[in-house]
Amino acid sequence: MERRLRVPLPLKAYAGELRQILINLIQNAAAAIGSQGRILVRVQPRHSSGIDGDQPGYSITIADTGPGIAPENRGRLFTMFFTTKGEQGTGMGLWLVRSMVEKQGGWIHFRSRTAAETSQHGTIFNIWIPLEPTVLRDSAAAPADTVAHFATT
Repeated sequence: MERRLRVPLPLKAYAGELRQILINLIQNAAAAIGSQGRILVRVQPRHSSGIDGDQPGYSITIADTGPGIAPENRGRLFTMFFTTKGEQGTGMGLWLVRSMVEKQGGWIHFRSRTAAETSQHGTIFNIWIPLEPTVLRDSAAAPADTVAHFATT
């Protein structure tokens, strides 16, 4: 696994959920690559344009060199109870990841290619998280924890 972390700004986030998002995506990537592939985790500042205007936040990318996600499965990837892991999977992981990312006020996208589509197969998940969760600005929700950096555990 290769890490590229550039985190000059503090992030106010639901720390436990952010940790769970990263764990789920990295575990999925590790299962996909087996013992022969690579995983890249990159965190960097990035602005995102949305209904609230231009917002500062972080882009989090988890990329792997696994076999890729079959085209017929891509549209159902974030659907509750959908799994390609048979008895080993619950179909809750990516559904929960998307829910937690959206709770933070962010978004998640992915791109995947199989060996049948290209010689550079694998999957890339990209998440954007605002510096402060939208729900905190808009309601009296439980306060988020301050996450100083991503280099911990």
